[in-house]
Amino acid sequence: RFRGRYQQVAPAVSAIKHKGVPLYRLARRGERTPVKTRVVRISDFKVLDYTNPFVVLKVVCSSGTYVRSLARDMGRQIGCGATVFCLRRTRVGGFREGRAVPLSDILEAPEPERFLTSIEESLAHMPRVRIRPGSVPGVKAGRSPGAEDVSDVVPGGVSEYAALADDSGGIIGIARRPGPGGRYEIERIL
Repeated sequence: RFRGRYQQVAPAVSAIKHKGVPLYRLARRGERTPVKTRVVRISDFKVLDYTNPFVVLKVVCSSGTYVRSLARDMGRQIGCGATVFCLRRTRVGGFREGRAVPLSDILEAPEPERFLTSIEESLAHMPRVRIRPGSVPGVKAGRSPGAEDVSDVVPGGVSEYAALADDSGGIIGIARRPGPGGRYEIERIL
């Protein structure tokens, strides 16, 4: 039942916003938090081991999926409740656990910068939106770019975000893909 797309109820203590305020802030203030849902996608869901009462799962899911909420939903489905005992993230976007480097290796290396990943490589999973040269200063100042500011879009990935680039391909920011108004919503300026 959980493979594919499903409507997931976010935890009351989450970063999802209600009227511009994250739910966790409302919860910490003792205020009632509204129920927020989002469509998530579970592309792979396998039971790797079962030793009563523990189940070891491998889940490949979309960005924004709450794995602890997935466990809650599974428990409700089978009628016994469930919670996460241990969570291990093995991949996020293009970053894989196999490429991870122990902190001690970095601290002891004569040239620790060799372990760094460029911002361009870090955001390779996102579509690239090239901003027209005349619009770059405004975007760097935080103005959300519209179609008139974009010279080219290089598709890529399934991210809801896009990497904003200058004419030479240097990353200048990250934005949410355009909504009905056709403007990108700036998330970060780099």
